[in-house]
Amino acid sequence: FPTRRSSDLIITPNTLYLYLNNDVRFVQDGTRFSKEKRDALDLVNRQVMKESNIPFIEITGNYKERYDKVMDEIENFLLIDMFYK
Repeated sequence: FPTRRSSDLIITPNTLYLYLNNDVRFVQDGTRFSKEKRDALDLVNRQVMKESNIPFIEITGNYKERYDKVMDEIENFLLIDMFYK
């Protein structure tokens, strides 16, 4: 994987980072990385976010649980953003 420097990242206060955990069943459809590469990329992504002090919300669960959590987080983010403007 290409290396990214923390200095390459631009973080703004009004940014919502949702990180999809790789806890769903792996399905190879011919367009995806292998499961091993997916897991390695997950570790690299987590390391970059940690080193860059990027706050994120981790999304886990089955597809329905993920959808519900993402929608809740976006709604909360928009409400908070509107409230503080």
